[in-house]
Amino acid sequence: MSATFFRWLIAVATLGLLAGPQVNRSYPLLPGPVSLQLVAPAGAADSRYPLVVTGAVGAGDLLYLRYLGDTTAGRS
Repeated sequence: MSATFFRWLIAVATLGLLAGPQVNRSYPLLPGPVSLQLVAPAGAADSRYPLVVTGAVGAGDLLYLRYLGDTTAGRS
């Protein structure tokens, strides 16, 4: 194998060793499950409310909470 290949191999290995710890700080592990207890407003049956909204206008993600009745809700 050529000397150029070994230089590239050493460079990539060094970059991995230096950048690895930084990735863990920048992108921590996701938290565990989240539990929510919500109180529906009176008369909210058959209506939807945004619960989580992320991203840019026109390219975002939305999670709606749909009230099915006075004591029942679903996600959509």
